[in-house]
Amino acid sequence: MRELRDAGRLCGALLWRVIRDQKGKLALAPLGYGILALAIMLAPVYLPGGGVTVRLREGLGILVGPLPDDPLVVALALVVVQGPYLVGVLASVAGAVLAQATVTSEAARGGLELLLSAPYRPREIFAAFLFSSFLLVALSWAVLTAVAIGLPVLGLNRLGAPRIPSFYLGIALFVPLPMALWADLIASTVALAFPSLGPLRVGTASTLGQFLAIAPAMGSLLFVTLRPEVHPAKVGGAALLLGVGAVALGLTLFARAFRVEALLEG
Repeated sequence: MRELRDAGRLCGALLWRVIRDQKGKLALAPLGYGILALAIMLAPVYLPGGGVTVRLREGLGILVGPLPDDPLVVALALVVVQGPYLVGVLASVAGAVLAQATVTSEAARGGLELLLSAPYRPREIFAAFLFSSFLLVALSWAVLTAVAIGLPVLGLNRLGAPRIPSFYLGIALFVPLPMALWADLIASTVALAFPSLGPLRVGTASTLGQFLAIAPAMGSLLFVTLRPEVHPAKVGGAALLLGVGAVALGLTLFARAFRVEALLEG
C-alpha cells in the first residue's frame, strides 16, 4: 500500500511537470493528428477521380444499416468502420514520441539521478513513469478519437443517417487505445533502459524501439487494407483483445526486467 501511495505521489509530480512544460501542445498535437486522419480517410472520396460507388454504399449498408444516396454520409460511415486502424497508427506514433520525450527530457535535466537519490524504490520510479505516461497517452487518444471518429459520428446523426451499431461504435472508439498504450509501454521501456540515447537516431535501439512500438498498429492497418473480405467486427474484436493482452503481459515482463543501474548508465 505504501509503494502504491508513493508511486502515485511521484506519478502526480511527473504529470504536473509535463503539463507545466508542454501546456497546450498536449492537446494541439493529437488535434493535428486527428485532422490529418480525417483528411487521409476522406481524400479518396473527394479528390479528383475518387467518389462513392454503389458497391461501397451497399457494402457499408450491410454492416451498419441502409445508407442514403449521399456521398458525405457514405464517406463518414466509411471513416467510422475503417478509420480506427489509421487512428491507431497515429495514436501509437503520438504515444511513442510522448514517452520518448518525457524520459529523455528527465535524463537531460538530471532528473533521473535526483529521483534515484530520493527515498523512492526503483519499482516506484518505474511505475510512476509508466502510469504518468499512460495517462498522458489516454488524453492524447481521447482528443484524437474525438476528432477523427467522434466528429463523423456526430455528422451522421445530424444528416439523419441510420444509427451506427453500438458494437462498431465501441470498436471505433476503443481499438486505438491499447495500440497507443502498447507503443507508450515499449517506447518508455526502451528510453528507461537506454536513457543516454536521447532523441531518435537512425540505427540505434531507440529507432528499433519506435518501430516495435507502432508495429502492431501498422500490422492491423495493413491487414484491413489487404484483406477487406474479412469482417471488420472480427478484425476489430481481435485487435482489441490482443492489444489489451499484450499491454498486460508487457507491463508484467518489463517491470520484472527493469534494472535501476540502466538509469545511471546515461
